Amino acid sequence: MDSQIEEIQQKERLEKIQTYRLVRDNVLEHQKQQELNRKELIIHQQEMYKEMQEFLWQRCKTFLDACGSFSSRQLEAVKKKQEEKQALEDAQKATQKAAQEKATTPTAPANQQRNKRGKSAGKKKS
Repeated sequence: MDSQIEEIQQKERLEKIQTYRLVRDNVLEHQKQQELNRKELIIHQQEMYKEMQEFLWQRCKTFLDACGSFSSRQLEAVKKKQEEKQALEDAQKATQKAAQEKATTPTAPANQQRNKRGKSAGKKKS
């Protein structure tokens, strides 16, 4: 009877050991699968991050191009306005200079005589 009890106990131990090994193998396999899943997730996240960076860079580039274009137009408008202002000032200076030259040039004596006669307030001729 002792041998039967020992045999039964041995069988139970072997079953426990086999059950333990199966559970351990399942746990190890599950851990291995989880590790693979984590690695795949990391790769996916890195790809997604890279795509987001590329998208962000494109948006940033588009924005910077628009800013540059706007800035160029603004500078061109300011330059044009300054040129127009300078042209107007030059024209005014030229007009003033011409008026000063006209005022400072002596008129001919004949013109002075004619002007005096034309403006007399005397009698009307009939």
